[in-house]
Amino acid sequence: MKKFLFYFASISVIMCSCSKMAGNIPADAEEPASTELVDVTFTASSDLTKVYMDASRNVYFAENDKISVFAEGSTTNYEFTTTSGGDVATFTGSMTPEDAAASTFYALYPYTEGAEISGDVISGVKIGSGTDGTAVGRFNSKKAVSVAVSDTKDLHFKNVCALLKVVVPADVTDLSNVVVFANDSDNKITGTFNVTPHADAAPTVEVTSGSNQIGFAGSSGSSVAAAAGEYYMPVLPVSLTKGLNVKATYLDNSVSRGFNGAAMALVSGSVYNLGTLKKTSEYIYANLENNSVPAEIGEDVPRSVVENTFKTVTNNSEYVLKVDASGNSAAISGPVRIDLSGDSGKIKFPYAVRDKFDTFKVKAYLGDNIYCPRFDFNFSGGSMLQRPYSINGYVVDGSDSSSWSSHVLKDDWNILEWKADQFSKSHFSSLDKFFIRAFLDFDGNNCAIVEGSSNHILYLDDFIFVLK
Repeated sequence: MKKFLFYFASISVIMCSCSKMAGNIPADAEEPASTELVDVTFTASSDLTKVYMDASRNVYFAENDKISVFAEGSTTNYEFTTTSGGDVATFTGSMTPEDAAASTFYALYPYTEGAEISGDVISGVKIGSGTDGTAVGRFNSKKAVSVAVSDTKDLHFKNVCALLKVVVPADVTDLSNVVVFANDSDNKITGTFNVTPHADAAPTVEVTSGSNQIGFAGSSGSSVAAAAGEYYMPVLPVSLTKGLNVKATYLDNSVSRGFNGAAMALVSGSVYNLGTLKKTSEYIYANLENNSVPAEIGEDVPRSVVENTFKTVTNNSEYVLKVDASGNSAAISGPVRIDLSGDSGKIKFPYAVRDKFDTFKVKAYLGDNIYCPRFDFNFSGGSMLQRPYSINGYVVDGSDSSSWSSHVLKDDWNILEWKADQFSKSHFSSLDKFFIRAFLDFDGNNCAIVEGSSNHILYLDDFIFVLK
């Protein structure tokens, strides 16, 4: 991980002289505060400043860049503006003489209308979540917040934000847009927040409202492909309890995702490389959004399409498949059978299409149950019965239940994947039928209803074949 601070600024204040109002003022009377403003110039310079990056990732000011300045004891949000861009820039504006002579200054980049200060806490600062067409090699300067505090006229800016990085390779020529999500919807990576600058430490951030997503390259609904290159996006420095996932949408409306469910802390001034996009070819066999059970899905235990009452970032679809064996007290595997051997299955998923895919994935919501579905290739059983190859992005050891049961989520949808080579095949061209044995426990035994807190109810969604 590469770390750098984007914004360092040495700021000096130059005040022009001001004249006092004429008149006789009693010696023991308090002189009223002046309502006149004086011109003030701030000069900022740094090797790593702000706004945009060149090919070497050096960062510069831009013409008409603005900052907010607050004086100690004052609530006025003063606006200062650059007159020219570059690695050295001057900011000009005006303040009251009393505020210009304050012993402590607080500064906020970018200038934020409506931002307020109380003591040393600046409130009303915001990072938006929308996809905004960020240019290659750059980040949106209006989202890259930094703050400073000093008892002198020199202000040393510190980053509030962390930067996420995504690389679009040259062979991806039809990217529409990229959106990054925190897997835990309670982790707000954008939104409105309060920030407290510190002279010798990173700023303190308190999120007051926000979103668990942020847009990257491209624009939603755009018919123009995003260019290849590196893209950066500022986000709030928060702890991610369930990691991040990346959703890339292409001009043909296909979607590819990257998923990492590991907990991590986003640190101010750090860059987090989310990797290089890889467009995957997907065949969505069933997503259940037509609110009906596909004809090829047989019924060993009651199953039905129901409304999704467990919506999360991982799966916010409207309808899912409910597999309900709660009325059976005996140990049972409760398979969900998918038969592609009939005419309907051959038309819907032809052999010539099946040979393009080497991975099958499905989403499963387990709740407090202690089981995890297995995939059975062509109803063969025995060696054709396999635990998932990966769970929520983690490649697991199918022979060691303890190594993969720990990755199963109880309060979110799980993304389970099987690879064709688990069945000694390079792809799924010979697939006629398969079933997901829904209620096999972590040791491979059929689950009895009395075990643990299992209720023998499972939810499945998005049966998808993938070429990776």
